[in-house]
Amino acid sequence: MSNLFLIGYRCTGKTTIGRLVAQRLQWQIEDADDALEKTSGRSIKAIFAADGEPHFRDLEVETIGRLSQLDQHVISLGGGAVLRAENRAAIQPHRSVWLQASIETIWRRMTGDASNDARRPPLTDHDDYQEIEQLLALREPLYRQCADFSVDTDGKTPDEIADEIVRLIDGAPAA
Repeated sequence: MSNLFLIGYRCTGKTTIGRLVAQRLQWQIEDADDALEKTSGRSIKAIFAADGEPHFRDLEVETIGRLSQLDQHVISLGGGAVLRAENRAAIQPHRSVWLQASIETIWRRMTGDASNDARRPPLTDHDDYQEIEQLLALREPLYRQCADFSVDTDGKTPDEIADEIVRLIDGAPAA
């Protein structure tokens, strides 16, 4: 296994869990959204506002392509990364874990996270709860297609989730 990708909707814990899994594996951690912002010199919200979602997704493809070339990294992806076929192809040779949570949990985490509004642009014209419902319906088949494993994060601590992921990938044959 050369890398481990964490996929899933916003606020399912990809960045937090990624750090913990990387520590346990003694690997490096990369957050694709952070890498994209660093490379572009702009926030995701600013990219969306100035250039729109299609341009952001183009930058995301470049970022994920570059990150997929690393070795022994845990890579946390943005929630919509699976929308592009190029990203799904970049993930495929590596292990991937889909972090899942209920709509209620995602909504509660999103509304309780002050940094959410500052960093993450709205993706539909609906309120947060309806947006989650709509986008999960669209993305879940893609998460399922990409994932080697899925882990439900509801009611678990970050440490419990990280331990579960390490157990899953330690017991699995090499990709």
